Amino acid sequence: MQEVESKDKLTSEDEEEGEEEAKPKKKKKTPVQEQTGLESFLERNNPKKVIFPNITDLATWKKKYKVDDDVKVFICTGGYPDIKKSLKKRGWVQNKDADSPCFDFKWVLKSKDINHNTLNDNQLVNHFSKAAAITTKVGLCHNLKNLIWFNNVDIDTFYPRCFDLAIQEELEDFIQEFKAVKAESYLKTFVRELRESGGDKKTSVDDKVLKVALRVCEKRLRDLDEMIDDPTAFQELVTDDEWKVLGADELTAETLAVKKHEDWMAKNEVMQAEKRKQDRAEEKKKKKKKKPKKLEGAGEEDKEEEEEDIIDDEDEDKNKEDQDQNIAAKNPDFRKAIKQLAELKKKYPQFNLNGDKNIWIIKPAGSSRGRGIVLYKQLVEILDLCKQKESQYIAQKYMENSLIVKKRKFDIRQWVLVTDWNPLTVWLYGEPYFRFPASDNNSVAKYAEGSTVSFPIEGNMWSLDEMKSHLSEEFGWDVWEDKLKDQSKNIVINCLESVQDMFECKKGCFEMFGFDLMVDDDFNMWLIEVNSSPAMDYSTQVTERLVKLVSEDIVKVVVDYPNAKKKSSCDVGQWECIYKAKRIVDKPMASFGLNLVCEGKKIAQNKLSYF
Repeated sequence: MQEVESKDKLTSEDEEEGEEEAKPKKKKKTPVQEQTGLESFLERNNPKKVIFPNITDLATWKKKYKVDDDVKVFICTGGYPDIKKSLKKRGWVQNKDADSPCFDFKWVLKSKDINHNTLNDNQLVNHFSKAAAITTKVGLCHNLKNLIWFNNVDIDTFYPRCFDLAIQEELEDFIQEFKAVKAESYLKTFVRELRESGGDKKTSVDDKVLKVALRVCEKRLRDLDEMIDDPTAFQELVTDDEWKVLGADELTAETLAVKKHEDWMAKNEVMQAEKRKQDRAEEKKKKKKKKPKKLEGAGEEDKEEEEEDIIDDEDEDKNKEDQDQNIAAKNPDFRKAIKQLAELKKKYPQFNLNGDKNIWIIKPAGSSRGRGIVLYKQLVEILDLCKQKESQYIAQKYMENSLIVKKRKFDIRQWVLVTDWNPLTVWLYGEPYFRFPASDNNSVAKYAEGSTVSFPIEGNMWSLDEMKSHLSEEFGWDVWEDKLKDQSKNIVINCLESVQDMFECKKGCFEMFGFDLMVDDDFNMWLIEVNSSPAMDYSTQVTERLVKLVSEDIVKVVVDYPNAKKKSSCDVGQWECIYKAKRIVDKPMASFGLNLVCEGKKIAQNKLSYF
């Protein structure tokens, strides 16, 4: 499945500027029967309807429509009025036949609307073929592992761990990882609760569970060299007996069945309540009762809170160290736990991301826009979901330490433009935007130390300037410029490097991707997913301004820049070429149709004959 974000809003600019579109000589119309709306829609969307099917040559098309030979022709479907406007401003004319091969430039919503086999070197199109290598959840999960062949970068430093549950080996790896992180979460809970009580209260972690958790975490810390020298070292990370202890709070098959029934009942009740709500709304409409408007500013006093004083970092660390010494004197296991956690943090880049609740995101490999995504912390529920043969799922570690802004999590939409795969050429748009959920995440925000008072965010979206201003005010330094900006560039480059030999690249192809990123409370940036055909609608004031800018700037890069005599002085707007490979990547043998897989076959032993 290819991630596609379609337009929700369109302006009428392309209709207003219709005088620049190519038109044949007008003929006098004869009266026809007026079409219904449905008939008109079906006629416009008839895939078999072809305008002048015999015209397959651009020169012939121009002659038919009386267009000068030096005038460029474009096709643009799916809306995108600002792309059309930018091209028309340069004197281009539009070919309205979406299936016509007569064009110099073609912009469409989906890659399947482009016939890559018939393209010539002079035609520009806005999609590569086989982009699913990174624009599907399962494609990204698999192909990022190829990065090691191109760059010495550990993907665990920028991509939350991900497993394809449809592959038996990865399913087994996920189960072991789930159990190991469960042990780690017990140690974190044990340490946190002792620190909160000063070591004076017993924690919620049972002594038997604590001992098993310490033993499992110790096994995770063993070096490969030690394991080679010790023949007993290659045992399961978490044995069945150990999991009986660690997973004592897990649902059984019986309790899972009860839970599924209760969930169904609750869902049904919600649906019934929603139906009753709709029925009441319909009744109110019939009675023409107007709902009184709320007074502006009502309830503002409920949102006012005093900001907590921020403790100096050095004093806080010293106080924590003194406190730990006192707790360790009372509880010897505390010292073991903090030592193991410190070593785990050094060894595993995603230690902080793990949190202490062991939450995982389960995503359908073929869905988009967050559909079907569920959070789980029970292994039995995840395995039960995997039994459904009609769907393929991936499991990804949930970020339990997301940076909280105004009591809300947020993600970053970063536009990226690839103009060539061989050599890989990457452009990054200078102004990303930041998206917030529709309401305050109070369940998360109550654990966010030093979080400021929440307030409504217009359109649930911020511009880069708004985010930079907030972070600087909140933390006292330029977090974006000093910490986050370079991380976003590196993540984009590393991600694209991992698939650079998988695309069928023709000169003239380019594509804009929407990278979704998140930030944790240590200001580390993480890649969530990559989208093709990112949203270009005017959903908010932020996106309306940015979409108009990026549309014009795309044309500057793909149309103006290649033809510029002095490329260093060519205006490319806010696009920055952040990477251009110095070498051409050889295609893998598989791309030439060769199969070099080596397969084993069992030797058939001849039966002995005794006569």
